Amino acid sequence: MIQIVATHRRVLWFLPIFLFLIMFPIKSAYSQFLCLPTCNVNDGKMFAFSGVGLATTNEDVLQLRVTSPAENAQFEIGIFDGDADNTWDTVAGVPALLDIEIFLDPNGDGSGATSIGRYSSDGTFGDNIGNPMPDNDWFQVVLNNSPGALNPDGTEHVYKLIITNLNNGISSANTFKVRADGQLFAVAGQPFSYLVLITTELAFEIIYPDIDFFDPLCTEASAFLPYFYCDPADPTCCINNTNYDGSWDFNFVVPQGVETLEIWDGDLDFGSASLDAQGVCDFADGIDVDSDDPNTPNNMVPPWAVGTSVNFEGMVSPTDPSDDASCSRIISRPPSVVYSLISPNGTRYDNSNPSGDQEWELFSISTNPPNPDLYDMSVPSIPPGVWKVEVIGNDLTNLNAFTLPYDLCAVDSLGNPAGCDGKMVEVPTLNKWGLITMFTIIGIAGFIVIRRRQAVV
Repeated sequence: MIQIVATHRRVLWFLPIFLFLIMFPIKSAYSQFLCLPTCNVNDGKMFAFSGVGLATTNEDVLQLRVTSPAENAQFEIGIFDGDADNTWDTVAGVPALLDIEIFLDPNGDGSGATSIGRYSSDGTFGDNIGNPMPDNDWFQVVLNNSPGALNPDGTEHVYKLIITNLNNGISSANTFKVRADGQLFAVAGQPFSYLVLITTELAFEIIYPDIDFFDPLCTEASAFLPYFYCDPADPTCCINNTNYDGSWDFNFVVPQGVETLEIWDGDLDFGSASLDAQGVCDFADGIDVDSDDPNTPNNMVPPWAVGTSVNFEGMVSPTDPSDDASCSRIISRPPSVVYSLISPNGTRYDNSNPSGDQEWELFSISTNPPNPDLYDMSVPSIPPGVWKVEVIGNDLTNLNAFTLPYDLCAVDSLGNPAGCDGKMVEVPTLNKWGLITMFTIIGIAGFIVIRRRQAVV
C-alpha cells in the first residue's frame, strides 16, 4: 500500500510539472478580430459605396492593408453584409456589387500586384462562385500565409485588400464592415464614406430593439407624420431605445515631427431644420447654418473629388437631407452634426461648423502662427500617437465622408483602437488558458488524492 501511494504521488505531481513545462513554448495566437469601421453587428455602422445621386465622393474603390505575423500559418478576412441588397442596402434598378481582391504586398506600399484571392457580392465570379456573400452576416475566407507576402525584415505578412464598387453610376448603396485576425488599416489619403441605412423591417428592428409593429401604442398614426411611430417625447416610446446614437470614432496615428494636421470632411449636411408655418418638413430654421470656410478654396475641389458630383465649398442652406429634420425623428440624431479632433493627451479641437451639402471642407490645426486663411487653429504642438476624429449627431440614412492624412486604424470588439502602434494585439488562445486551467485542476486533484491515500495508510 505504501508503495502504491508513492507511485501515485510521483505520477500526480509529475503531470502538473509536465504541463507547466510544455505550456511555455506555446505562443499566444493573434486571434482577436479587428474591424473597420466597428465590430458591433447591431449598430448598423458601415462603410458605404454609393452611386451617382447618393454620394458626394462617388468613390468606387476602398484600399485596405492587412498584416499577419510571420509565425502564423494562415490569416482570415471577413466581410459583413457583403451582399448588395436587403437589410443594410438599397437598390435602384442595379445593385452596387462588390468585387474584393487580395494581393501580396510585402512592402506595404500598395504596389503589390500578385492576386491570391478574389470574391464577389453575388457569387457570380471569383473564388466564391455559387457562394454569394450573406445578408446581415459575415462572409469569411481563410487563406494560407504566403512567403511572398513577408515584409523585408521578415516579421509579418502584408496584403493589399481592394474593394471595388462594380456599379458606380447608379443610385444604389452597399454598406459593409471588414474584419481580419491581424492588423487592419484603411490606407491614408483616400475618401471613405460611412452610413447607417435602414431600408428593411429587420434593419429597423435591429436599430430599434423595442419596436413592435403590431403594438398600436408604438405605431400611433397621430403622433407625428409621416412616420407613424410613438412620440419620442414619451419616455416609454418604443424608438427611444436605440443601438445607434449618432456617434462615430475614427482613429489614426500621427508620427513624430508633424507641424500641420489636415482633416477633410465631406457632405456632413451641417444645418438644422424645423417645420415651417404650413407644417412642411425640412425647413431650414437658421439656428445652425453652414458657413463659408475661410481656409477651404471656393474655386477648386480636392483631387479625389474631381469628376464627382461635389460642389465648390461655400455656404449651403438648406442641406439635403436636412440635419435633425423635425419630422424625421426616427432618423434624427441631435445635435446638428459636428466633430472633434482629439489628441493622444486628450486635448480637443472642435469643428463646430463642418461641411454642408455636397461639398468638402478642410479642418486643420497647425503649430504655425495663427492665420485663418490657412488654418482653423494654431496649437502649441501636435504630439505623436493615436489621434481620434469623434463625430456626434450623425443622422440615420445620411451618407457622410472623411479623408484622413494617415492610415485609419481598426478597432477591437469593444470599439477600442487596436494595433495602431504597429504591434499586434496578443490574445491568449483557448489552448493556453486550457493548459493553465488543467495545471491548476490537476494540481489540486493530485493533492486531494494523495491526502486521501495517506489517510488510508
